[in-house]
Amino acid sequence: MSAVYRYFIENYKLAILIIRRVNAATCYTPYIVFAQRYN
Repeated sequence: MSAVYRYFIENYKLAILIIRRVNAATCYTPYIVFAQRYN
């Protein structure tokens, strides 16, 4: 049971990192598109 719990915790941390990166990418994408379009 503890092994499953540990596995879940590690995947949860990994999922949070991925979600943060995706959120950051979606936040910065409009600025990148704007910069490419108007420069």
